[in-house]
Amino acid sequence: MRRLTWWWPILFLGMALFFINRYLLLEYDVSLSDYYKLTRPISMQESQFLSNKESIIYGGNIYEPPLGIVDPDTGQYFGLVVDYISALSVSLETPIHSRPMVWEDALIALEKGETDMCDMIPSFERSKVFDFSKPLYYLRAIAVINSERSDINHLGDLSGKKIAAMKGDYAIDALMGVVSDITLVEVSNLSEALDLLDRRVVDAMIGDEPVIWYHIKALSVVQNYSALSTPLYESPVVIAVPKGDTALLHLIDKAILKLKINGTLAQINMKWRAYATLIEPERYTARWQLILAMAISGLALVSSAFYLLAKRLSGIIRDKTETLQFTFDNLGFFAVVLGEDKSIIDVNLALLNFLKVDKRTLIGRHFSWIELVDQAMTALGATGQHATFNLNGNYYEVKSKDDKLVLIRDITFEKIEQLKMMQSNKMEAIGQLASGVAHELRNPLGVIRNSTYLLSDILKDDVLPSERLMIGAKGIGAINKAVTRASGIIDNLLSFARLSNTHIESFDLENMLVEILDFFKSANPSKQIHFDLVCEAPFIVRANENALRHIMINLISNACDAIKSIGTIEISVTRATDDKGFLIKVVDNGLGIPAEDQHKIFDPFYTTKKPGEGTGLGLYVVYTEVQNLGGKIDFVSAPLIGTTFTLTFYFLEEDKSHA
Repeated sequence: MRRLTWWWPILFLGMALFFINRYLLLEYDVSLSDYYKLTRPISMQESQFLSNKESIIYGGNIYEPPLGIVDPDTGQYFGLVVDYISALSVSLETPIHSRPMVWEDALIALEKGETDMCDMIPSFERSKVFDFSKPLYYLRAIAVINSERSDINHLGDLSGKKIAAMKGDYAIDALMGVVSDITLVEVSNLSEALDLLDRRVVDAMIGDEPVIWYHIKALSVVQNYSALSTPLYESPVVIAVPKGDTALLHLIDKAILKLKINGTLAQINMKWRAYATLIEPERYTARWQLILAMAISGLALVSSAFYLLAKRLSGIIRDKTETLQFTFDNLGFFAVVLGEDKSIIDVNLALLNFLKVDKRTLIGRHFSWIELVDQAMTALGATGQHATFNLNGNYYEVKSKDDKLVLIRDITFEKIEQLKMMQSNKMEAIGQLASGVAHELRNPLGVIRNSTYLLSDILKDDVLPSERLMIGAKGIGAINKAVTRASGIIDNLLSFARLSNTHIESFDLENMLVEILDFFKSANPSKQIHFDLVCEAPFIVRANENALRHIMINLISNACDAIKSIGTIEISVTRATDDKGFLIKVVDNGLGIPAEDQHKIFDPFYTTKKPGEGTGLGLYVVYTEVQNLGGKIDFVSAPLIGTTFTLTFYFLEEDKSHA
C-alpha cells in the first residue's frame, strides 16, 4: 500500500507532463523540453553569434504571390512570407535581408551557402543538405484542371496526362508518389503553368494552393478552373538553413516560438487573409480531443486516487480498530459499550473473566442483566459522568461518556491504602499535639497531687474534726474536677486517633471547631498564638464529621507550624455567595509559602519540614478529603505575610442552619 502511495504522485506528474507536452505540440509545434529550451533568454554566446553575423540573408521565390513577389515598378519585395521574415528579424533584433530569385536558384544558393535561410516543405532528400526549423506556417498543394474536363476527378485520373509544375517544387515529388506515368512540363513560375493550362497545352497544373488561386483570381477566370478534391499534401513549411548551422537554427526556432506565443504570426495571417488561402492544422477538433482525454484521464486518476485512499483508509481503520479492540480487551478495569437502547454492544476481556461468561451471552442484553453494571449506572444516574459505589463489600469507581462507554474500576485496595495514609497523617498530627496534651495533663495531675497531700494532712492528730471535714471536701472536689478534665482531654485525643469512616451524620460545625481549637490552644506552649473563631450564624451540617475534623486539624496544624513564635490564626465560617453552601477560611500571619513551591503543596510526600518532622501527606490528605466530600479548596499565600486556605462545601441542613 505504501508503494502505491508513492507511485500515485509520480503517475499524476507523468500524466500532467504528458498532457502539457501534447498541448504545446498542438498549439506551438514544440515539445515540453523544446519549449523550455526555446523560451530561455538569448545567451551571451548567441548574442555574440548574431553580432558576428551582422546580417542574415533570406533567399525567397521571386514570383510566388501572395507568399512573395517583386513589384516590377518599385522593385519592392513583399508578401505573406516576406512579412514572416520581417517579424523574425525584429524578434532576433538582427537585420534579415531578402534576396528574391527563381525558386530553383534559391535552393541552389542555400545549398552553396550564398544565402542563410529559405522557407520550404521539408523532405527526406532535402534533409540531406539542409536542417529544418520548427514549422512557420502550413501549406496545401493542389491539382487544378479546366472546368470542362469531366474525365479527371481524382488524382489517379492524372495518370498518362501532361502536368505543368514549377521546377524544383515539392508538389512534383508528392504527385509522383501517387501517379508515376505522367508527362511533366516544368516552368519557372505558376503563372506560366496557368497559361499552359489555359491554352490546353497541359491537362492539369500543380502547385501551392494560395499561389494558384491568386493567379486565377487576378485573371478573373475562377469559373474556368476547378481543383481536385484531394490535395497533393498538407504540410508544414519550415525555415531551412545549410546543413550543420545549428546555432542559427536554434535562434530561428526561438524567434518562431516567440512569434506564435505573442500572436504576431496570427496577425500577419489576418492581414493576408483576403489574398492567401492558408491552411491551419485541425486544432479545434484536436483541442477538444485533448480536453476530453484530459478529463477522462483526470477522472480515472482521481477515481484511482480515491480508490487507493479508500483502500488505505480502510486498512488504517481496520488496524486502528484492531488496536483499539486489543487495548479495549486488555484494559486493567472493566469496560462496557452500550447502544442507544442501553443494550450491550461490547465488553472487554477483564469483565468477561470477572463474570466467567462468554461474550456472546452478553451481547444484545440490557445492561441491567449484569449486576455490577446495573449498580454502576444507578450510581451514575445520581452524579453524572463519575461516581463511586459499594457492591458486596468492594468499592468501585465508574466513569462514563454519554452513557455509551462505561468504565468500572475496583478501587477497594486504593480505598484501604488511602485510609491507612490518612490514619498515618492523623497520627502524625497527634504526635505533634502530644507535648501540648502532656502539658495539659500535668495541670490536673498537679491538682490531684496537691489534693492528696492535703488529705494526708487531715489524718494528723492536731487537726480538728471540723477542719478535717472542710479540707477533705475541698480536696475531693478538686480531684473530681481534675479527673474530669483529664478524661475529656484523653477522650478528644482518642477521637482524633479513630480511623476515618464514611458515616454521615448531622452536627454543629461551630462546636466541632471550638473543640479543635481547645486542643491547639494548649498544644503549642512555646508559642504565643492567638486563635479567633468567627461564625456568622449557627451552621448545622450533614457530612462525615471525622473527615471534616481531620481536614481542619491538618490546616490548623500547618498554620501553627508557619508561625515562629507570635501570631494569629483566624477561622471564619460564612455562607457562600450563591447561598447554596458555606465557606471555611483558615487565615494565618505566618511565614507564607514561597511562590516556586505553591504548585506542589498538594502533591503527596512533598514537605519543606526537616527530616523526621513531617511525612508530606498533610495537604495531600486535605485535598483528597475535600474532594471526597464534594467540596473544593483554594489558597493564596505571600512570603512573610501569611496564608489563607478557603474551603467550599455544599452539605448544609438548610432548616437547621437558619434556625
